[in-house]
Amino acid sequence: MSSKTLSPMAMFLIRFKREKTAIVALCILLVMVVMAIGAPMFLHYTATDVDYNNILTTPSWEHWAGTDLYGRDNFARLVYGARISLSVGFLSVTIGVIAGTFLGVVAGYYGGILDASSCVSQMYYSPSQASCWLSVSWRFWVAVL
Repeated sequence: MSSKTLSPMAMFLIRFKREKTAIVALCILLVMVVMAIGAPMFLHYTATDVDYNNILTTPSWEHWAGTDLYGRDNFARLVYGARISLSVGFLSVTIGVIAGTFLGVVAGYYGGILDASSCVSQMYYSPSQASCWLSVSWRFWVAVL
């Protein structure tokens, strides 16, 4: 009798398939990313196009989220804003990964002062009893006053 062990990724996928809300959330996220990346293909307006005939209109088939004070399509502005936010997020994560990898390689190779400064920063980041008591007393005085 052989027991087959599953990899952590396989176990994750099995659990993920059981969760209907996770699948729905993933689908919504994928639609948002595809809309943000392919905004020029899906939208008739850009974020800066002005329609003087439709100023402050309510949502309609032409303008799905209505228009603003200047006649710009709110849905187009939302999608193009998501596009900018996604690009900034991916760029910052990429820079963080590159910088973290470089610093990790340098710290692993040289050690010494970098390890000591890392230990000091970990002490600053970890909560101590004093900080816990200060947070409790702060909440107490806010409640009293």
